[in-house]
Amino acid sequence: MNEKYKPLPDNLKIACSKIHGHGIFATENISQGDMIGRSHVEGLEEIIRTPLGGFVNHSDEPNCVRERVGSEHFLVANRLIKKDEELTYDYGFGFDEDYKDFPCKCRSKNCVGYIVRSESRWRIKKL
Repeated sequence: MNEKYKPLPDNLKIACSKIHGHGIFATENISQGDMIGRSHVEGLEEIIRTPLGGFVNHSDEPNCVRERVGSEHFLVANRLIKKDEELTYDYGFGFDEDYKDFPCKCRSKNCVGYIVRSESRWRIKKL
């Protein structure tokens, strides 16, 4: 077997993000519905992030969704992602007493200032 380890698919790169730290960016257009790559793998007692999963940032208006296939999680484009655009997905954190420990910096028009799943954002808007 002569496989090389590739931390990211060829059409992605890590670069400085306007959202937070570093992010994942498209080096070419990615079509809606394209499976982008493996982001997480479930182990016996933990979920392990791949470089793709470790650098993709949260947004309240994401261009990707995370889909589970067996014990693996993949990012899939939910719309056209243009070259040089940052890839994002909704982390989907629950609304609980420590939600303020997870500030959101995505700057989307739907952003409520904290990383919580879309179904719970109304609770923060009313606070």
